[in-house]
Amino acid sequence: MYTTKEKRLIDKFSKENDLIYPLHSSDYDNPVRKEFITNLLHNETFVPTKDKAEEKYKEPLFKIIRNFDKKDYVFAGLITLLCSGVYYGAFSDYLFNHKDVAEKKQRTAMNLLDLASIVAVAVSSMGLSALSIGSIKQSNQEVAVDKFYKRLSIRLFSEMKKMHPELKEETLKQCNPELARVIYTLLIANMSEKDTQKLWNIANTVSEYRYNKLYKGEIGDLKNRDKALQQAMVIIESHLINNPELARVILDVYRGAVPITFVVKEQNTK
Repeated sequence: MYTTKEKRLIDKFSKENDLIYPLHSSDYDNPVRKEFITNLLHNETFVPTKDKAEEKYKEPLFKIIRNFDKKDYVFAGLITLLCSGVYYGAFSDYLFNHKDVAEKKQRTAMNLLDLASIVAVAVSSMGLSALSIGSIKQSNQEVAVDKFYKRLSIRLFSEMKKMHPELKEETLKQCNPELARVIYTLLIANMSEKDTQKLWNIANTVSEYRYNKLYKGEIGDLKNRDKALQQAMVIIESHLINNPELARVILDVYRGAVPITFVVKEQNTK
Protein backbone atom coordinates (compact mmCIF):
# COMPACT_ATOMS: atom_id res chain seq x y z
CA MET A 1 0.00 0.00 0.00
CA TYR A 2 1.15 3.50 -0.81
CA THR A 3 0.97 6.41 1.59
CA THR A 4 -1.02 9.50 0.59
CA LYS A 5 2.23 11.33 -0.20
CA GLU A 6 3.50 8.44 -2.33
CA LYS A 7 0.19 8.25 -4.20
CA ARG A 8 0.41 11.97 -4.99
CA LEU A 9 3.94 11.44 -6.32
CA ILE A 10 2.79 8.60 -8.58
CA ASP A 11 -0.11 10.72 -9.86
CA LYS A 12 2.26 13.62 -10.48
CA PHE A 13 4.59 11.53 -12.63
CA SER A 14 1.64 9.96 -14.44
CA LYS A 15 0.21 13.39 -15.32
CA GLU A 16 3.62 14.56 -16.50
CA ASN A 17 3.89 11.51 -18.74
CA ASP A 18 0.54 12.38 -20.32
CA LEU A 19 1.70 15.95 -20.94
CA ILE A 20 5.07 14.89 -22.38
CA TYR A 21 3.68 12.22 -24.69
CA PRO A 22 0.08 13.08 -25.56
CA LEU A 23 -1.66 11.01 -28.21
CA HIS A 24 -2.01 12.62 -31.64
CA SER A 25 -3.90 11.20 -34.59
CA SER A 26 -1.31 12.89 -36.84
CA ASP A 27 1.29 15.66 -36.78
CA TYR A 28 -1.42 18.04 -37.93
CA ASP A 29 -4.43 16.87 -35.96
CA ASN A 30 -5.25 20.42 -34.81
CA PRO A 31 -4.44 23.97 -36.04
CA VAL A 32 -2.19 24.85 -33.08
CA ARG A 33 -0.05 21.75 -33.52
CA LYS A 34 0.06 22.17 -37.28
CA GLU A 35 1.36 25.73 -36.96
CA PHE A 36 3.90 24.78 -34.29
CA ILE A 37 5.30 21.82 -36.26
CA THR A 38 5.36 23.79 -39.52
CA ASN A 39 7.25 26.69 -37.94
CA LEU A 40 9.66 24.28 -36.25
CA LEU A 41 10.38 22.50 -39.54
CA HIS A 42 11.13 25.82 -41.21
CA ASN A 43 13.49 26.93 -38.44
CA GLU A 44 17.04 26.45 -39.71
CA THR A 45 18.75 26.79 -36.32
CA PHE A 46 16.79 24.24 -34.27
CA VAL A 47 18.22 20.92 -35.47
CA PRO A 48 21.90 22.05 -35.61
CA THR A 49 21.63 23.62 -32.16
CA LYS A 50 19.95 20.56 -30.65
CA ASP A 51 22.39 18.10 -32.25
CA LYS A 52 25.43 20.13 -31.21
CA ALA A 53 24.25 20.40 -27.61
CA GLU A 54 23.38 16.71 -27.32
CA GLU A 55 26.61 15.55 -28.94
CA LYS A 56 28.67 17.73 -26.60
CA TYR A 57 27.41 15.96 -23.49
CA LYS A 58 26.92 12.49 -24.94
CA GLU A 59 29.05 9.98 -23.03
CA PRO A 60 31.48 8.17 -25.39
CA LEU A 61 31.03 4.44 -25.83
CA PHE A 62 34.61 3.68 -24.71
CA LYS A 63 33.98 5.51 -21.42
CA ILE A 64 30.79 3.51 -20.79
CA ILE A 65 32.67 0.25 -21.41
CA ARG A 66 35.54 1.39 -19.19
CA ASN A 67 33.06 1.93 -16.36
CA PHE A 68 31.42 -1.51 -16.62
CA ASP A 69 30.42 -3.05 -13.30
CA LYS A 70 30.67 -6.71 -12.27
CA LYS A 71 27.25 -7.53 -13.71
CA ASP A 72 28.30 -6.26 -17.14
CA TYR A 73 31.51 -8.27 -17.13
CA VAL A 74 29.69 -11.42 -16.02
CA PHE A 75 27.17 -11.01 -18.84
CA ALA A 76 29.96 -10.41 -21.37
CA GLY A 77 31.79 -13.48 -20.05
CA LEU A 78 28.70 -15.67 -20.45
CA ILE A 79 28.28 -14.52 -24.05
CA THR A 80 31.96 -15.26 -24.68
CA LEU A 81 31.65 -18.77 -23.24
CA LEU A 82 28.52 -19.40 -25.30
CA CYS A 83 30.15 -18.30 -28.56
CA SER A 84 33.31 -20.28 -27.82
CA GLY A 85 31.23 -23.35 -26.99
CA VAL A 86 29.21 -23.05 -30.18
CA TYR A 87 32.41 -22.71 -32.21
CA TYR A 88 34.01 -25.71 -30.54
CA GLY A 89 30.85 -27.77 -30.95
CA ALA A 90 30.51 -26.92 -34.63
CA PHE A 91 34.12 -27.90 -35.41
CA SER A 92 34.68 -30.59 -32.78
CA ASP A 93 35.38 -33.18 -35.48
CA TYR A 94 38.32 -31.12 -36.74
CA LEU A 95 39.74 -29.34 -33.69
CA PHE A 96 42.64 -31.23 -32.04
CA ASN A 97 41.85 -34.23 -34.22
CA HIS A 98 44.89 -34.72 -36.43
CA LYS A 99 45.69 -38.40 -35.92
CA ASP A 100 46.02 -38.84 -39.66
CA VAL A 101 49.05 -36.52 -39.64
CA ALA A 102 52.05 -38.73 -39.13
CA GLU A 103 54.65 -36.14 -38.19
CA LYS A 104 54.50 -35.13 -34.51
CA LYS A 105 55.79 -31.56 -35.08
CA GLN A 106 53.12 -30.96 -37.71
CA ARG A 107 50.39 -32.30 -35.38
CA THR A 108 51.62 -30.01 -32.61
CA ALA A 109 51.59 -27.02 -34.96
CA MET A 110 48.05 -27.82 -36.11
CA ASN A 111 46.87 -28.22 -32.50
CA LEU A 112 48.37 -24.82 -31.66
CA LEU A 113 46.50 -23.31 -34.61
CA ASP A 114 43.28 -24.88 -33.33
CA LEU A 115 43.90 -23.40 -29.89
CA ALA A 116 44.68 -20.02 -31.44
CA SER A 117 41.40 -20.13 -33.37
CA ILE A 118 39.44 -20.76 -30.15
CA VAL A 119 41.27 -17.92 -28.40
CA ALA A 120 40.53 -15.64 -31.39
CA VAL A 121 36.83 -16.53 -31.24
CA ALA A 122 36.79 -15.89 -27.48
CA VAL A 123 38.54 -12.52 -27.79
CA SER A 124 36.29 -11.45 -30.67
CA SER A 125 33.20 -12.54 -28.76
CA MET A 126 34.32 -10.63 -25.67
CA GLY A 127 34.90 -7.51 -27.75
CA LEU A 128 31.57 -7.76 -29.57
CA SER A 129 29.65 -8.50 -26.39
CA ALA A 130 31.28 -5.49 -24.66
CA LEU A 131 30.34 -3.28 -27.61
CA SER A 132 26.78 -4.63 -27.58
CA ILE A 133 26.31 -4.13 -23.83
CA GLY A 134 27.92 -0.70 -24.04
CA SER A 135 25.63 0.30 -26.93
CA ILE A 136 22.56 -0.83 -24.99
CA LYS A 137 23.65 1.15 -21.94
CA GLN A 138 24.39 4.19 -24.10
CA SER A 139 20.97 3.94 -25.75
CA ASN A 140 19.25 3.57 -22.37
CA GLN A 141 21.22 6.55 -21.10
CA GLU A 142 20.23 8.73 -24.06
CA VAL A 143 16.54 7.82 -23.71
CA ALA A 144 16.55 8.41 -19.94
CA VAL A 145 18.39 11.75 -20.22
CA ASP A 146 16.08 12.89 -23.03
CA LYS A 147 13.01 12.05 -20.96
CA PHE A 148 14.53 13.76 -17.91
CA TYR A 149 14.92 17.00 -19.88
CA LYS A 150 11.38 16.71 -21.23
CA ARG A 151 10.02 16.21 -17.73
CA LEU A 152 11.99 19.29 -16.65
CA SER A 153 10.11 21.27 -19.30
CA ILE A 154 6.83 20.26 -17.63
CA ARG A 155 8.14 21.24 -14.18
CA LEU A 156 9.30 24.60 -15.56
CA PHE A 157 5.88 25.12 -17.15
CA SER A 158 4.21 24.55 -13.76
CA GLU A 159 6.47 27.13 -12.12
CA MET A 160 5.90 29.71 -14.85
CA LYS A 161 2.15 29.14 -14.73
CA LYS A 162 2.15 30.35 -11.12
CA MET A 163 3.27 33.77 -12.37
CA HIS A 164 1.45 33.58 -15.71
CA PRO A 165 -1.93 31.91 -15.08
CA GLU A 166 -2.92 32.46 -18.72
CA LEU A 167 -0.64 29.58 -19.75
CA LYS A 168 -2.64 26.51 -20.75
CA GLU A 169 -1.81 22.83 -20.38
CA GLU A 170 -3.78 22.35 -23.57
CA THR A 171 -0.86 23.90 -25.47
CA LEU A 172 1.45 21.22 -24.04
CA LYS A 173 -0.98 18.49 -25.10
CA GLN A 174 -1.20 19.94 -28.60
CA CYS A 175 2.51 20.62 -29.18
CA ASN A 176 4.40 17.98 -27.17
CA PRO A 177 6.75 16.15 -27.34
CA GLU A 178 8.22 18.64 -29.82
CA LEU A 179 7.58 21.63 -27.54
CA ALA A 180 9.52 19.98 -24.70
CA ARG A 181 12.41 19.37 -27.09
CA VAL A 182 12.39 23.06 -28.00
CA ILE A 183 12.48 24.06 -24.34
CA TYR A 184 15.46 21.94 -23.37
CA THR A 185 17.32 22.93 -26.55
CA LEU A 186 16.89 26.58 -25.56
CA LEU A 187 18.12 25.84 -22.04
CA ILE A 188 21.17 23.83 -23.07
CA ALA A 189 22.12 26.29 -25.83
CA ASN A 190 21.97 29.32 -23.53
CA MET A 191 23.18 28.11 -20.16
CA SER A 192 26.85 28.11 -19.17
CA GLU A 193 28.91 25.01 -19.86
CA LYS A 194 29.30 24.53 -16.10
CA ASP A 195 25.53 24.55 -15.52
CA THR A 196 24.72 22.37 -18.53
CA GLN A 197 27.32 19.86 -17.33
CA LYS A 198 25.65 19.86 -13.91
CA LEU A 199 22.27 19.21 -15.54
CA TRP A 200 23.67 16.36 -17.62
CA ASN A 201 25.33 14.80 -14.57
CA ILE A 202 22.02 14.93 -12.67
CA ALA A 203 20.11 13.51 -15.64
CA ASN A 204 22.70 10.76 -16.06
CA THR A 205 22.23 9.57 -12.47
CA VAL A 206 18.62 8.61 -13.21
CA SER A 207 19.60 6.80 -16.42
CA GLU A 208 21.37 4.21 -14.25
CA TYR A 209 18.14 3.58 -12.33
CA ARG A 210 16.43 2.81 -15.62
CA TYR A 211 19.14 0.38 -16.68
CA ASN A 212 19.41 -1.42 -13.34
CA LYS A 213 15.65 -1.89 -12.93
CA LEU A 214 15.79 -0.06 -9.61
CA TYR A 215 16.90 -1.89 -6.56
CA LYS A 216 14.42 0.12 -4.43
CA GLY A 217 11.33 -0.51 -6.52
CA GLU A 218 8.95 1.92 -8.15
CA ILE A 219 8.46 4.37 -5.28
CA GLY A 220 12.18 4.48 -4.50
CA ASP A 221 12.84 5.21 -8.16
CA LEU A 222 10.27 8.01 -8.31
CA LYS A 223 11.61 9.61 -5.14
CA ASN A 224 15.14 9.59 -6.55
CA ARG A 225 13.96 11.05 -9.85
CA ASP A 226 11.88 13.70 -8.09
CA LYS A 227 14.87 14.73 -5.98
CA ALA A 228 17.04 14.93 -9.11
CA LEU A 229 14.41 17.05 -10.88
CA GLN A 230 14.25 19.44 -7.93
CA GLN A 231 18.05 19.85 -8.03
CA ALA A 232 17.93 20.56 -11.76
CA MET A 233 15.10 23.09 -11.34
CA VAL A 234 17.20 25.11 -8.87
CA ILE A 235 19.93 25.43 -11.52
CA ILE A 236 17.46 26.38 -14.28
CA GLU A 237 15.51 28.91 -12.24
CA SER A 238 18.72 30.58 -11.04
CA HIS A 239 19.88 30.95 -14.64
CA LEU A 240 16.55 32.32 -15.88
CA ILE A 241 16.61 35.01 -13.17
CA ASN A 242 19.89 36.24 -14.65
CA ASN A 243 18.70 35.91 -18.25
CA PRO A 244 15.21 37.46 -18.45
CA GLU A 245 15.32 37.48 -22.26
CA LEU A 246 15.68 33.69 -22.30
CA ALA A 247 12.84 33.44 -19.77
CA ARG A 248 10.68 35.56 -22.08
CA VAL A 249 11.44 33.38 -25.12
CA ILE A 250 10.65 30.22 -23.13
CA LEU A 251 7.39 31.78 -21.98
CA ASP A 252 6.47 32.43 -25.63
CA VAL A 253 7.19 28.78 -26.46
CA TYR A 254 4.76 27.69 -23.75
CA ARG A 255 2.20 29.85 -25.54
CA GLY A 256 2.83 27.90 -28.75
CA ALA A 257 5.43 30.07 -30.53
CA VAL A 258 8.63 28.76 -32.10
CA PRO A 259 11.71 30.96 -31.46
CA ILE A 260 13.32 32.71 -34.42
CA THR A 261 16.75 31.80 -33.04
CA PHE A 262 17.83 29.36 -30.32
CA VAL A 263 20.77 31.37 -29.04
CA VAL A 264 19.49 34.16 -26.78
CA LYS A 265 21.83 36.91 -25.58
CA GLU A 266 22.20 37.06 -21.82
CA GLN A 267 21.03 40.17 -20.03
CA ASN A 268 22.44 40.01 -16.52
CA THR A 269 20.43 41.65 -13.76
CA LYS A 270 21.19 42.29 -10.12
